Amino acid sequence: MKAMLTAVVAGLLALALAACGSAVSTPAAPSSTTSEGAETSTPTPAADPLTLDRLREAIDSGDPARVADCFTADFRAELPHHPERSFTGAQRVQANWTAIFARAPHLTAKVLRTAVNGPEIWSEWEVTGVDTAGAPVRFAGPVIVTTRDGRINWARFYLDPVTPG
Repeated sequence: MKAMLTAVVAGLLALALAACGSAVSTPAAPSSTTSEGAETSTPTPAADPLTLDRLREAIDSGDPARVADCFTADFRAELPHHPERSFTGAQRVQANWTAIFARAPHLTAKVLRTAVNGPEIWSEWEVTGVDTAGAPVRFAGPVIVTTRDGRINWARFYLDPVTPG
């Protein structure tokens, strides 16, 4: 029974951690048209690395609404290893994290490394805790995000459960 609950929790966490992954590339910079009809590219805003700190603190708080507030309403999540789990919207983020915190209410998130590449923030995450049955929970992997107005508007998640070795 404990192994089954651990598998369920791992599946829920994998799905929900993707909230903070479809097979499309980084969002393109918006374009506009000049008065002469020529298309121009609007500069993409710089990445905001403090957004990851706010997300980490929100995860540590155990509050799904606070986690969802780290994302734009039109947030796009891409999960290349599980494309069927990709989704859009901060409401889905909140629903996912509500399920996560119901199964593992006291998670600790760590951002191990970050690098900024133009509008993207590349990061490596580790999320640990204990599920409601007392089993350890650990996820790790890279996450690539873009930000808008201090919130995450796109993410590509490679987080996966870490199996005890």
